Amino acid sequence: MSQFESPFLAVPAGDWLCSNDLAFAIFDGFPVSPGHVLVTTRRIVETWFDATDEEQAALMALVKEAKRLLDLQLAPNPDGYNVGFNSGGAAGQTVPHVHIHVIPRYHGDSIPDTAEPATDELPGFIETPAAKDQFTRLVPVYSLQAAAGLWGPESSPEEIGWAAPAGVSIKPGMFIARVRGHSMEPKIRDGSWNLFRPCPQSSREGRIVHVQFNSMGDPENGGRFTVKKYHSRKTLTNDTWQHDQIQLLPLNPACDPIPVAPHEGPELMVIGEWVASID
Repeated sequence: MSQFESPFLAVPAGDWLCSNDLAFAIFDGFPVSPGHVLVTTRRIVETWFDATDEEQAALMALVKEAKRLLDLQLAPNPDGYNVGFNSGGAAGQTVPHVHIHVIPRYHGDSIPDTAEPATDELPGFIETPAAKDQFTRLVPVYSLQAAAGLWGPESSPEEIGWAAPAGVSIKPGMFIARVRGHSMEPKIRDGSWNLFRPCPQSSREGRIVHVQFNSMGDPENGGRFTVKKYHSRKTLTNDTWQHDQIQLLPLNPACDPIPVAPHEGPELMVIGEWVASID
C-alpha cells in the first residue's frame, strides 16, 4: 500500500467539507447526486476493516457532521441519505483507500441501484445462447445501470445474458444496458432497456453516448456510468486539436449538464453510442 497514491489525499485541505484529527470529508468529483460526499482517512487504509477503532469512530463522526452541513447548504433540503461503503474489489471497491459515501437523495431522483436488473422485458432473453446466435441474432445484456441524471454508483458490470433487439442490423460490439433517470427524456425513458453500438472516437460530437468514469481506478474493474449527449469545444494548437471543454448534455431542459474539466478527460471512456430503446 505504500506505493499507492490516493486521489483523496490530492484534494487540498482548503477544499475539504470538514475534518478531524484522523479523517476528512470531500465532495465527490463525479457525484451520484448533488452534494455527494466521500469521508476518508488521513492515513491510507485499504478497507473499513483495516482501520483502527479510533479511525472508524472518526469516520462516523464526520458522516454525521457532513450530513449536518449538507442539510444547511443544499436547497432544497435532501429528503433522505444513502450512507455506505464497499469493502474489497469483489464488493465493488475501486479505490483502495477506505471511503464512506454520503449521498443526498430526493423523491423521484431515480438513482440506479447495483442490484441485478430484471430481464423479463427483453425480447428473446437467454442466459447462455448458442455461439452461432451471438452477434447474429442476439446481443449481450449487461448488469450495469447507467444514470440519466448525474453519475450512477460504482459498479462492476457483468454479462447477464443475451437478447434479440428487433428492427436493427446487429454488429459486433453492440450491447444492451438499462438507463435510469429523467435527463434524457422523452427520447430515453426512466428504467428502459437500450441498445448501444461502438462509437467512432473521431466523431462523438452531438451523439448520445454511454460514458464510463473510471472512478480513479482500472477501467476493467468498472466505475460509474451515465448516458448523455456529447459536446466538446476544441482549439487548434500546433496543428493538433485540443479539447478546451467537454460537456455531457441532457435532453430534458429541466436537468443540468455535466461539465468535464480537461484534467478529468482521461478518466472518461465512451463505451457506446445509443441506437434505440427496446420496448
